[in-house]
Amino acid sequence: MKAIAITPGSTSVHLIERTEPQIVDDDDVKLQVLRVGICGTDREEVSGGRSDAPTGQQQLVIGHEMLGKVVQIGSKVKKVAIDDYAVLSVRRGCGHCLACQLNRSDMCYSGDYTERGIKGADGFQAEYVVDKEQYVIKVPSEIADLGVLTEPMSVIEKAIDEAVKIQFARLPGLTHPVEAIRNKVALVAGLGPVGLLASVALRLRGAKVIGLDIIDEDSPRAQLLTKLGGIYVDGRHVHADALDDHFGQIDFILEASGVAMLEFNLIDALGINGIYVVTGIPGGDRTIDIAGAALMRQMVLDNQVLLGSVNASPGHFQMAVDDLKKAYKQWPHVMNQLITRRVPFVQFNDALTNHSNSDIKVVVEWSGNGSAGEFAMNRSAEPETAQQAVPTVPVPSNKPPLAVLVASLHDPDEGVRESAMRTLCSSLEPAALQVVIRAMVDDDPGVRWLAAEGLIGIGESGIKPLLYALMSQSGSVWMRQSAIHVLHAYVKSPWGKQLTPILDALVDVQPALTVPPLAQQELYSLLSVA
Repeated sequence: MKAIAITPGSTSVHLIERTEPQIVDDDDVKLQVLRVGICGTDREEVSGGRSDAPTGQQQLVIGHEMLGKVVQIGSKVKKVAIDDYAVLSVRRGCGHCLACQLNRSDMCYSGDYTERGIKGADGFQAEYVVDKEQYVIKVPSEIADLGVLTEPMSVIEKAIDEAVKIQFARLPGLTHPVEAIRNKVALVAGLGPVGLLASVALRLRGAKVIGLDIIDEDSPRAQLLTKLGGIYVDGRHVHADALDDHFGQIDFILEASGVAMLEFNLIDALGINGIYVVTGIPGGDRTIDIAGAALMRQMVLDNQVLLGSVNASPGHFQMAVDDLKKAYKQWPHVMNQLITRRVPFVQFNDALTNHSNSDIKVVVEWSGNGSAGEFAMNRSAEPETAQQAVPTVPVPSNKPPLAVLVASLHDPDEGVRESAMRTLCSSLEPAALQVVIRAMVDDDPGVRWLAAEGLIGIGESGIKPLLYALMSQSGSVWMRQSAIHVLHAYVKSPWGKQLTPILDALVDVQPALTVPPLAQQELYSLLSVA
């Protein structure tokens, strides 16, 4: 079979022939590899950076972010069946420390673990792979196209999971771990694939997300963050140590940049009782100057926690799959745009060496011709972005009373909630539209998302109520996030040019001051036209 391998410590990378692996034990699972993601670790490896071949070998098959289809299973395998989609975790335990014996090799005490595609074990850039059932995580077919994102998402799941548990254990007044993050201000530093996935996971948990990077505001990564309901900050204009001056208390920081100086500077932005999780691994050994005494005083006096997090447990891989499924249901357009380039395996050099600013996640395709491959999640049936098509809203025949519809917005059944919002939006009655506007600042992020989508669906009729709301509620982070969601859908509409200044002001450093007069001006313009 074909495989992509490197000679560790060199820049030699080749498409090679390897013997196809076979099932040996009754708990073995064989997968046909469909696609493998490329990340900074892969690019570091092919540049001669950290990597180790398996014992007795000169070459290392790279690749650790994979998705495959089960083609054969051992007699005792129960977790997956033939034709299931699945991913494999990366790290394999040392076998002699307590953490590894408990299947928590991500917390290995000895450092004698191996990692597929990185350290002492061949990876997944090959046509077929075999591994033990305990390392297999099933991926539902409806999100198979996103399955290759499971490994980077698992790293985020562990980081957030550990931070939430620490905060729940130490902060007074919390009755459930989720309260440690829900409605809290969370800063994500670095909006590459890991940072964007962190933004997704934090938004799913109800956090108010600020994303920091040094990219243009109209770049794809910054735009995806705002579509998730986050606020983008350009680090070229707002320095890391000034973030708390602009946004107040920052409860949670997740670093995904791998830039050492930034990692230290971000400590200054952390709020009282806050927790800061570092996931980026800086390269090189260049020394930097930091205000060490001041930073340590701050961390002690403000009860702050600094946490490093790497790799993930099988449980975190499962959490990643679960969150990818939730995210695809809530933000399908956003999730479909995270994979920006698919490269056939015969062109692997292009994926490994060409990395443009427009790339988010690049994947190597091992199935089909390197396009959408085995599955496409019916992309042709949906618009590429929310700006390119405005959804239509069906009009129900027998509308329930308004009070029933309001109550239904918090029904446990998602279908009931969606139906209630469609009914409210389709009526175009002022009272119903006010309910939709109020739902844009609801405590439940799912209700806020439904309200924004509903307002998009009714078109120009929803613009005036939204402008009225922005005149009085632009100080609300949730209202701004919902408004950003709506206005992004209309930037290419006939009235998009007039609304663009408001959209720009919503992500400004002082939106509570700049948005109301712009909203009022545009509202007067619309009223005068009418």
